[in-house]
Amino acid sequence: MSSFGYLKNLPIDLIKIDGSFIRDIECDRLCQAIVAAITQVGHQVGVEVVAEFVETQAQIGILRGLGVDYAQGYAVHVPAVVPAHAGRVPVAG
Repeated sequence: MSSFGYLKNLPIDLIKIDGSFIRDIECDRLCQAIVAAITQVGHQVGVEVVAEFVETQAQIGILRGLGVDYAQGYAVHVPAVVPAHAGRVPVAG
């Protein structure tokens, strides 16, 4: 409950749902209820919600049904090599 209290006062713009709640979401009704509650609270305070460790299309369907805004994981995209120069800022000499 203290984590919910933080949501009222912290200046956040996104809530990330831990993968431990996503892994078994297809067969565990408690995980579904927890994800639904987190999503509803997030939307109530005006922030978007992302779920991590999303690995199957079935999980995406469940998360979509629960109102989760974004997904991270192998079901969305596999890791890719990032070029070495990507994101580097030149340092002035």
